[in-house]
Amino acid sequence: MTESRALKPVAEFRSDLGKMQEQFQHALPAHVPVERFMRVVMTLVQKTPKLLNCTRQSLFNACMAAAQDGLLPDNIEGAIVPYRDEDSGSDEVARWMPMVAGIRKKVRNSGALRDWNVQVVQEGDEFDFELGDRPFIKHKPAKRGGRNRPIIAAYSIATYPDGSMSREVMNADQIEDIRRLSRSKKGPWSNPVFYPEMARKTVARLHSKQLPMSTDLDTLLRRDDDLYDFKRARDQAREITDRQKPKSIAAALDFFGSEPSRNGSPPEEVEELPPIGEAPSAPPGPKTQAEYATYARVAIANALDGDKLQQWFASEPERKLRGACGVMRELYEELAGDVVEKATYLRNQTVR
Repeated sequence: MTESRALKPVAEFRSDLGKMQEQFQHALPAHVPVERFMRVVMTLVQKTPKLLNCTRQSLFNACMAAAQDGLLPDNIEGAIVPYRDEDSGSDEVARWMPMVAGIRKKVRNSGALRDWNVQVVQEGDEFDFELGDRPFIKHKPAKRGGRNRPIIAAYSIATYPDGSMSREVMNADQIEDIRRLSRSKKGPWSNPVFYPEMARKTVARLHSKQLPMSTDLDTLLRRDDDLYDFKRARDQAREITDRQKPKSIAAALDFFGSEPSRNGSPPEEVEELPPIGEAPSAPPGPKTQAEYATYARVAIANALDGDKLQQWFASEPERKLRGACGVMRELYEELAGDVVEKATYLRNQTVR
């Protein structure tokens, strides 16, 4: 009797899933048979019965998102995980979460990259890296020790079609900064099985800002945005404390010159500012996202040439600096919007 009751939700889900076969078929790419996709979904639900406690609509939405991405929810290419937003106290919902293997598959199929290798470094591994003119990453996993060893870093190596490479590294503290933005205490970050995967995705997402990405790949990387409280990160970036402000402002002033006053008129005894494009290529100072926010806003305010401002913001040194400071997509997009707005204003002034 008990076994029969346990099978009833599974049977109901199988029936409801069958009704969506045509919708899945329209969403899936030609190389993924709909029958295979549905078998994988059923296997996942049977292995993870907690998914049946999620709202049925969210579960089907997660399945549809997986189909649209052309990936299988097999815990290899991607996973569907139960999730509850602690702030809203809403019902438990299912979320589609592409995994690094699925992302790599899509990237290779797109032709944008030849390969994309993303790994975590655990305590006991031999690990060394260097940025600058001769960057390298050296990682030799420990010969002994289980998978439960603490993660001390994560790295990403992208290989372009011409054989050249791009690299990104995050230490454990930077990864934890992202984890703390999770909306749920019981989400994938709290699961020891998923934690390494989340660390890999974190460095891959940061690295993706430097890599050529099509719209569908960008969508794939943003699929789990709902898991994070990016508004809180944006608010924190704006709340520059008295202790942080002198340091971050000083860093920006060392690079760009004096800060303009709030009313737009220059302060007294201000030296003439060099155009953004002629500034040194190795800006000192910012170490955190908040410090970078202040540094960049001062730079944007002091810009004299719209084209050079945009070239500066898109430059490789700035991309690396944003990565080192742990700048997340929300702040990046906000600053990028400010750059475009200021550059447009400067160009219009030139035309007049």
